[in-house]
Amino acid sequence: MSNSNSFKKIIALLSVIVLVLLCAQYFLYVEISTKNKKISEMVNSLDLQENRQDYLISMQNMLNSMSSNVEAINSSVVSSDADVQFIEYLESLAKENRVNLKIDNLSFEDSAILKDSNVTNFKIKANTSGPWSGTYAFISKLESMQYKVKINKFSAVSQTTDLGDQVTKSTGEWKSNFEMVVLKYK
Repeated sequence: MSNSNSFKKIIALLSVIVLVLLCAQYFLYVEISTKNKKISEMVNSLDLQENRQDYLISMQNMLNSMSSNVEAINSSVVSSDADVQFIEYLESLAKENRVNLKIDNLSFEDSAILKDSNVTNFKIKANTSGPWSGTYAFISKLESMQYKVKINKFSAVSQTTDLGDQVTKSTGEWKSNFEMVVLKYK
């Protein structure tokens, strides 16, 4: 009996050890599971933060590119108080190209497209006289100005001298008439 009693004690002891090990394993499992859950939440939070940061960087880049586009658009429209400076610029451009500029008419016209905006059409009717190369260069520079310019009408004629008997000689001078429209803030 003593063998059976000691056998029962060994089985009871082994059962208690197995139970303690199972409890320890359960608590270890719960702790590892809790830590994994916290780690997963932290990783998701970091991913969300990284996505947010990427979004903010892309928005900042978009705003930077848009601000340069807005600046380009703003610089292509004559400012509300720059009428005189624009006319002076046209006169200096003509002088630079050896062309005499005479402005016949200045007017402001609202178009149907621009009626709800703070932009209007600044219409200029003018004529020039000078050599062909200067006239051509002047018109080319008008078309390539930073401002949004549209040349609606343009005509150029060579000036001649009457030598009699239906003979004429070119003087080398050209006269041009043009009408241009530039966008201007009201």
